[in-house]
Amino acid sequence: MSQNDLIYRTITQDDRRTAFADELIKEDGTKVDLTGNTVAFRMTKKADDMVVINDVAATIDSAINGQVSYSWAALDVANTGLFHYWWIVTLTATGTKEHFPGDGKKRLLEIVAKV
Repeated sequence: MSQNDLIYRTITQDDRRTAFADELIKEDGTKVDLTGNTVAFRMTKKADDMVVINDVAATIDSAINGQVSYSWAALDVANTGLFHYWWIVTLTATGTKEHFPGDGKKRLLEIVAKV
């Protein structure tokens, strides 16, 4: 699966016990080596692109395997709806950034109402 494949995930409103985890994959299908770099998480509302989470530090769970996670804050998951999300890798040596997915609109998260 490349970073441009559509991913659709759901979580329940107010659920914060489990971190939101992902694996960063390059266009050619290889895992992104995050060794020595930092990763941030961004989430916007699908309807109007309003920023909900603006480049907040993520956790690198396995640098060599491109595995990352983000621990939700209460306000992050307070509202239901559809959201786009990205991971932003910053190369520590140069300060340059790369977004995953690169095209920006291929990751959808739906926060569904709790029952």
